Amino acid sequence: MPSTLQIRHAQRGQNRGRVAIIGPAGSGKTFTGLTWARVLAGTDQIAVIDTEHGSSELYADIFNFEMIDLQPPYHPDRLREALDVCADAGMGVVMVDSGSHFWSGKGGVLELVDAAKARFGGNSHMAWAEGTPIQQRMVEALLGYPGHVIFTMRAKTEWGTTQEEGRRPQPVRIGMAPQQRDGLEYEFTLMGELEVPSNRMHISKSRADGWIGRYFDPEEAADAAQEFLQWLSVGDPIVTPDEALALTQLIGSVVPDDKAQLAIEWRNAGLPKVANMTLSQADVGRQVIAKFRIATEEDTFGIGEGDVRTPAGHQPAASEGAPSTPRSDPPPAGRRSRTRSGPAAQAAPDSTQGDARELVPAGPAIPDGQYLDDETGELRWLPGHEPFES
Repeated sequence: MPSTLQIRHAQRGQNRGRVAIIGPAGSGKTFTGLTWARVLAGTDQIAVIDTEHGSSELYADIFNFEMIDLQPPYHPDRLREALDVCADAGMGVVMVDSGSHFWSGKGGVLELVDAAKARFGGNSHMAWAEGTPIQQRMVEALLGYPGHVIFTMRAKTEWGTTQEEGRRPQPVRIGMAPQQRDGLEYEFTLMGELEVPSNRMHISKSRADGWIGRYFDPEEAADAAQEFLQWLSVGDPIVTPDEALALTQLIGSVVPDDKAQLAIEWRNAGLPKVANMTLSQADVGRQVIAKFRIATEEDTFGIGEGDVRTPAGHQPAASEGAPSTPRSDPPPAGRRSRTRSGPAAQAAPDSTQGDARELVPAGPAIPDGQYLDDETGELRWLPGHEPFES
């Protein structure tokens, strides 16, 4: 089977910042985050997703920002929802203050895993198999946000031990550990650790050359953010909102049956979400789209409110005036079938209409031969419908 992977020339493009700020209580996470947000935003608006009981509003007389006062439960999917709200509102910078709640807060990942573990009779592997995709969806939403993201996290001091010959092991402070899942720091462009009581920031992780190990006093925070913004601005420009909209509409014009394959080739070409693409990446994206058929009015999948339509390839075959039972491939156990809720989908079919699961009311189109995975929210192929065959 030929590979669909593509090789391309590496090119530096502009980026949107993904900044993590961690620190213990009193270290100045919120104030420092807002200082950075004001610089990164420029003339754009700032939104704060506040899980700290509205504490960010204490600085509303100093900084100009919008906010979402998020209350428990802190299921990671609620952060995804909040990010979507901010994106729809055109917020150029989003600060999540703090992201620790979605891990260790009420309704966060740890509670979800504990509940799953109880359901699975103490099996932690099965419990984490349920919790990990939820966490990963949140991370992908943060990385895919069409603007700069600042993610504050509570921190605890991380200790180790030293062993010297002839002496007992001695405790030694080796840094701060964020109250989030191990390894999350790898996802950020830059991570700063705030000290108490000085509120000084130590850069412990950065993709910008020469930043790791630097310290910035509180009064230097804005200058540090400006320097970081200049580094982000080097390279091929990011598409404008109008250019992103035009490309999104072009993607939407591809016939439904081809969209799953388009998604595969989009990923294989190393292309990000449209709003985060550079101009060169947008050119590659248009080249990928050009390989696929463009929908006509007859190809439109959805129809009127409450109506139903059998997906392409599953129409009943006529036999002496009466249609036979349409093909019905059940999804794997634990997965959602192609059934839709609502009066049309719930109506009992007569004997001539076959399996009601193949009747799909109007709404977001699911490509033929696929179903939605309840755990990940992703499209999966029904058995025998996979796009690649050996």
